[in-house]
Formats: sequence, structure tokens, C-alpha cells
Amino acid sequence: MLVTCQGKSGRPNIIPVAGVGVVNRFPLMVGIAICKRNMTESYFKRHSLGLIRQTREFAVNIPHAGMQKAIDICGSVSGKKQDKFALTGLAPEKSRKIRAPVLAACPINLECIVRKIVPLPSHDWIIGEVVMIHIDNALLRGKKELTWNYMPKLRSRKNKS
Repeated sequence: MLVTCQGKSGRPNIIPVAGVGVVNRFPLMVGIAICKRNMTESYFKRHSLGLIRQTREFAVNIPHAGMQKAIDICGSVSGKKQDKFALTGLAPEKSRKIRAPVLAACPINLECIVRKIVPLPSHDWIIGEVVMIHIDNALLRGKKELTWNYMPKLRSRKNKS
């Protein structure tokens, strides 16, 4: 997944996150794990964690298979030093409920408000309540729900292909 966040300065960032999952259904909540300590060359304190702590908001953006190069770039440079949007060509799209943008290229975006941060030894597990879902119309196939009955406000958008 690609998580977008934005600190109080207003500069957004993108971080690829492997540790992500649905942790509650009613209300819908997702959890993301972000490294908080310098441990190895691959596991070190992430700039995005500080941004999320500042604003208590983030978006989970579910990419399509053609986005692998952008995902690799986002995971190989620090957003503290470089603009990952400029490097990848990914366009930010204004969110409806949070300050951080969503990624227009991703077919599904979940806008989240932080409800709890669980400190773990190497990572923080951030639990966010999904307050808005953006989904590409091509994925809906005329339906207004995915696999569960309760959804926060669902905003469909035109196919981006």
C-alpha cells in the first residue's frame, strides 16, 4: 500500500507500507505499521511517522500492478529530503475529509483519522478510522458496496484508464 500523509508544514509525503490491514468493521478501521527506530539498513525511523503524529491523519492508497516503479522510488528515498510526488510523477488529489492528499493514480483510497497509536518495539501500529473512501467506478461495476454492508461515505469516480 502507499500511505500519504502531510505534516503541519503542508508538504505531503508518500510511504510504501507492507504492514496494513482491516482491524475493525463497525466503524471501519485500518491499521498501518511504521518503523520508529533505527535498527538496520532497511529498518529505520521513518519521516512519515512524524507527519502522521503531527496531524493524526493519513490516507491508504491501494495501487494497481502498473505502479511498481513508483512504489520502489517511494521506498528508496526520504520524503524529508526529496519530493516523492515529483520523483514518481504521482499526482496528489485533494481529500474530502483530511488534509493529506490521496493518490489519483490509485483505484482505491481510504481517508483515515488516527484513533490510536500502539507503540511496539520497532514500529508504531497506527489505527485509523476510515472517514471517506474513493473508488474507481470500474471496480464498482454498478454496485455501491464492496464486501461488507457498512461503508463510510463512498465517493465513486470516473474510470481513470
